[in-house]
Amino acid sequence: MTQTADLQRIRARVEIGAPPERVHRALTDELERWLADAAAVDLSAGRYDFWGPHVFEAPDRDAGRHPLLEHDPGRLLRFGWRVRGADTEVAIALEPAGAGTRVEVTQAGVPQRAEGAASIDDVWKVTLENLRRWCERGEAPVRVDFSRLPVGEARTGITIEAPPEAVFENLVDPARVSEWCGAQAEVEPAVGGRYSFGWEGGGPVEILDLDAPHRLAYTWAYPPEPETVVTWELEGSGGRTRLTIMHTGFGDRTVADYECGWTGFLVTIRNQVEGRA
Repeated sequence: MTQTADLQRIRARVEIGAPPERVHRALTDELERWLADAAAVDLSAGRYDFWGPHVFEAPDRDAGRHPLLEHDPGRLLRFGWRVRGADTEVAIALEPAGAGTRVEVTQAGVPQRAEGAASIDDVWKVTLENLRRWCERGEAPVRVDFSRLPVGEARTGITIEAPPEAVFENLVDPARVSEWCGAQAEVEPAVGGRYSFGWEGGGPVEILDLDAPHRLAYTWAYPPEPETVVTWELEGSGGRTRLTIMHTGFGDRTVADYECGWTGFLVTIRNQVEGRA
């Protein structure tokens, strides 16, 4: 049984450049376009079901059933979602913000995650960014495959609407790194130079490889984990960049947490490069 003291309340938000009616349509009629592999939504019947390998915990059809608890068109969706064996409750509130919409998500009753498991904070970060890009651009989502259990190596990538030179700058300019890592970064852009996110507890340490604007690699130390290596690779084509990150050296440790977490950083970097704060 999950102890009450172990339960968390997750909060996330995003500003979307589309009116509440458009966002509401995405949340009710278009889940298969930006969120789930499959969905069956019937608001009148109180059903808000979605499932598939790209949904958190990769639920099948039965596990993807979510009772609709409350629905106020264009303003609020509230539904139940069983996560980590516990019945959680998700509320998605929509509020007009100028010509757009402020989306606030609250998920209550979330159990603590096991070591190596993906963080729900990271899941919502990627999910809300997918919702925003879909509503504003009709763009396909950035996918995390929750049906696989990555061991030893985390790997993920994203396409950015900018040339490699512009993207690479956001990996080596300490002011720009600080924006997406959430702390005070330090970067000495040379092999052997210091690379730090300024986090308490650990993170990047020393640059191992620097080939601007194509490749950056550095060591990563986060005790008691073994020292690992983070490698960024950039491939340009037609004014775009495919940015791939590989985090290697974990041995037999499960690294779903790192894979989902790095995906969250990638969507932040993409927004930064493309000019969205």
